[in-house]
Amino acid sequence: MTIPLAAPFPFPRHCRFILSAAGRSWSLGLALLLALAPARVQGQTQPSISMQSVAGSSNLLFQLNTQSNWFYTFQQSTNFTNWGYAADYYASNTSLSWTNPITTNGAGAFFRVTVNAPNPAANTNYHSWANSITINNGLVEAVIVPTIGRVQQFRFLGDTNNAFWEDPTLYGQSPSTSSYKGFGGNKAWPAPQYGWATHWWPPPTGFDGTTETGSFTNGVVTLVSQTDSQYGLHVTRTIELLFNEPVMRITTAFTRTASTSMITSNFGVWIDCQAAVTNTSRCYVPVPSPSIFANGYTLTGDAYFGPSLPVNFSNVNSLISFGPDTAASHKVGFDSGTLILVGTNLTLRIDAPRIAGLSYPAGGCSTEVYTAQYSSTSAYFELELLGPMSTLPVGGTMQATTTYSLFHRTGPTDDAEAQKVLSWQY
Repeated sequence: MTIPLAAPFPFPRHCRFILSAAGRSWSLGLALLLALAPARVQGQTQPSISMQSVAGSSNLLFQLNTQSNWFYTFQQSTNFTNWGYAADYYASNTSLSWTNPITTNGAGAFFRVTVNAPNPAANTNYHSWANSITINNGLVEAVIVPTIGRVQQFRFLGDTNNAFWEDPTLYGQSPSTSSYKGFGGNKAWPAPQYGWATHWWPPPTGFDGTTETGSFTNGVVTLVSQTDSQYGLHVTRTIELLFNEPVMRITTAFTRTASTSMITSNFGVWIDCQAAVTNTSRCYVPVPSPSIFANGYTLTGDAYFGPSLPVNFSNVNSLISFGPDTAASHKVGFDSGTLILVGTNLTLRIDAPRIAGLSYPAGGCSTEVYTAQYSSTSAYFELELLGPMSTLPVGGTMQATTTYSLFHRTGPTDDAEAQKVLSWQY
């Protein structure tokens, strides 16, 4: 079934059209309705979109004629109001297709496609790191520093409130293989930690301790590390901002290029994000149902866990929360796929959905939070997301995607703010 769109190409910088599947008629029990958002458009060719079943499978195939050098983002909804991200594609030619399982969407699903030009990206000097890269989508911006291999900052465009913590005493410095430097920001490590040849600390230098290569194409930034000698792996991180949303997505891939003593070891992708906190910040962790942990958390399975819980720790209606502690540091593990940090001006949400039935490190944790002993020089929480573990042959790749959503604080209480952010869907 094909429906033409009521507008010619080319699209302006942002344009949107909607494809809906209502639970009536058509051979799959679906019917189609299409609309184009108001926009000034010019050109010659009238685009069209089609949807059909895939023979022998429970999938829907969407096909769209496109204009090259634009991004097309597919979203889906069950009520035409709350839209969730489904997939996005950069069109390098005049057509693209997307396959989505029917069982995922069900009858009565709506599909929306937004069309956008690439986000602006540029080289910059960031705190004396001369080869840094910035990207922005008009709402938020990210700062990537290849010299230290970090996504160093995430914030609202033009704002002075930063979501990530940085150590200002290390601005402009290079990493060292002999002395670890905690620059802050967002980085990738291999899990489990006890597998490191350095006996728990510091991280392997190929992951965190050497300069990386950074580049950008069509508003998407790529960081590539050197090969780590212990694991025989290099890391590729792809950093992009979703269009018209305060959202950053980072895809981290580990690729094995050589056989080492780790070739038969299970490991996974581990993302460590040092998020800025104040003395009144509060972290929230939704407890899945059922949880693999008796109380929704664990203090075992990692040498840095426990022995005590963070200050003002609570679990109310399956939502765990806690704040910083001026007297001690703490670390707790969870089987949640979401972490929320509510601050004075900003709220940060990080998502990395847990995959059922797979093995996770640190006693089964897919998320962890380290609350550094709070002071003027260590005002951060480490929000950590861990992927499932497996072995990896030479030439093989494993990857994990983490999504960062940023909000201006509007809730009258920390709990109200956390509930607002939990209900939000990008």
